[in-house]
Amino acid sequence: MHKPLKTKLLKRFLMLIALVISCSVSAETSGIDYFVATDGNDTNPGTEVQPWQTIQKAADEAAAGSTVFVRGGVYHEKIAINVEGNATEGHITFTNFDEEHVTISGEGVPTNSASYTDDIIYIENKSYLRIVGFEIRDLQTVEGSGIRYWGAGSHIELTNNTIHNIRGGGENGGAMGITIYGSNNNTPISHVLIERNEIYECDPAHSEALTLNGNVKFFKVINNIVHDVNNIGIDFIGGESWISSKYARNGVCRGNTVYRARSTAEDGFAAGIYVDGGRNIIIERNEVYTCDLGIEVGAENEGTETKNIKVRKNFIHDNDKAGLVFGGYDAARGIVKKCRFTQNILVHNDTLSQGFGEIWVQHARENKVFRNYIDPTEQNLIIASYEGNANNQFDYDNICTDYGIENTLFIWNGAEHVGLTNFQNETGQEANARICRPEMISHEN
Repeated sequence: MHKPLKTKLLKRFLMLIALVISCSVSAETSGIDYFVATDGNDTNPGTEVQPWQTIQKAADEAAAGSTVFVRGGVYHEKIAINVEGNATEGHITFTNFDEEHVTISGEGVPTNSASYTDDIIYIENKSYLRIVGFEIRDLQTVEGSGIRYWGAGSHIELTNNTIHNIRGGGENGGAMGITIYGSNNNTPISHVLIERNEIYECDPAHSEALTLNGNVKFFKVINNIVHDVNNIGIDFIGGESWISSKYARNGVCRGNTVYRARSTAEDGFAAGIYVDGGRNIIIERNEVYTCDLGIEVGAENEGTETKNIKVRKNFIHDNDKAGLVFGGYDAARGIVKKCRFTQNILVHNDTLSQGFGEIWVQHARENKVFRNYIDPTEQNLIIASYEGNANNQFDYDNICTDYGIENTLFIWNGAEHVGLTNFQNETGQEANARICRPEMISHEN
């Protein structure tokens, strides 16, 4: 005897509801929440009612897919993260609870023995981690960082943190904000997101405030603010001796604001944003101002080729010595090649009248500079190239000057050319340049 059709449908419907409820409960309970509070105890189970006292306890115990909620207060710690997530269960997230203000201070805290340098948060060979929403401050060190990653891994996210008062960078070291070092020759650190952080009052000295160095690929550095640091603001590096032939690559640097990045050493040539030996990187829609140099694509290490960098739609203004810079800084260094510099807005750079102008070309070849908007200072210096400039192409740029197009100055491999027409006739460059007024420049160009 067959059951009625309605009974069969009802049974299937009830089974479906049971399956949905089961999946929903599983999804809700698959991630564990841990809690840390200044009045907690590390012998507690780490629940909201019985929280741990230290972030380090969570960094030793948290499970994949979990969230560590840190309650408001000041935590005097230097933390080594000894746990990690995975592709199946997801990230481990360390974050402030319900927008409460969390400060992690290194003041008076001994160096963490797990870190080879002096860092407030140290990560080595870990994957699937998020660090979100902390104030990280008060580190006095010759070599150390607010957050440092060392080794190989993937899916690291550093977002909405404020990092400052990292001081004391020595002659050969640096007190830095965020540092990502891909130190494994065989396996990269990949899929790195650094977003909406603020870094300031740091002493990177001969290093950088925010850097990705070595075997690093597939990264996004977006919408960060870096300011008031005593060397380079943001840097993407390759070809250094400690991990030769490896370089930061296949990444995006977008929407960042960098200002007052100035070096107190070596006559002051710190760039707000710098690519030094990196490859296949897009630098776009950033604003860089009042630094030694605006945006630089260079190659400091001998034998290094920096190439396939796209620098586009950036607003570069009021920098001390130059706006846009590309090339190795002497013949014994590397070379910059096959890069494109397009639709950037360059306004009133070389404010100190050092003779580098809006665009400074060093040892570089086969690069293209097209469709930029250039509004120079009173010295009217558009391009400066003293040596090493080979087979680079400049064209379709918009030159917008209040000081007379006939008085514009171009220095091409050491030879001065006064006036756009003379420069075009004598070098073959800028054949299709457009003359405009400064008021025609829009930051949305």
